[in-house]
Amino acid sequence: FEYCSNLKTITFPKSLKYIGSCAFCSIDVTHLSIPDSVVSICESAFCDCTELKSIIIPNSVRDLGSFCFGNCRQLSDVFLSPEIKIINKWLFSRCYNLSKITIPEGVTAIHDNAFEECTNLTNITLPETLKTIGYGAFYKCSKLSEINIPNNVSDIGWYAFKDCKSLKSINIPDGIKEIGCGTFSDCE
Repeated sequence: FEYCSNLKTITFPKSLKYIGSCAFCSIDVTHLSIPDSVVSICESAFCDCTELKSIIIPNSVRDLGSFCFGNCRQLSDVFLSPEIKIINKWLFSRCYNLSKITIPEGVTAIHDNAFEECTNLTNITLPETLKTIGYGAFYKCSKLSEINIPNNVSDIGWYAFKDCKSLKSINIPDGIKEIGCGTFSDCE
């Protein structure tokens, strides 16, 4: 269904287990409700769905591939499954309308550029289970004003919070072992 720009509504069967790479890339759907039977959504499955506003990812989903919702510019409401353990690369990059998100307990890593250029992101809740924040994970999240890094985080990647122009408060816990090059550069 990739590039089926006239596709506005998707009704998924209750038997669906996997949504493949680029399966619904660049369609004009506005809301998605993934059925409870789905366990994995592969890379770029819904990327470039520029009209997508909300998505509910059920508790059955354990894996979200890289760039799965990348460049979904209107996306503002996301409910993540508590079964997800990793926030993959570019998962929500360039989701300009995303203003808040809660990363569920159990997530141990936010990979590179996961929230890159989410320019309206003002509020993110990070779980205590988080251990690693990747390269450029929150790069150019220009409205993010506060970040509380959980106690279990040991590594913050290069440029993780670069160009977060509104960042006023950062809580860095005692257990941090590495803060990468330019992690907080250009945060005015």
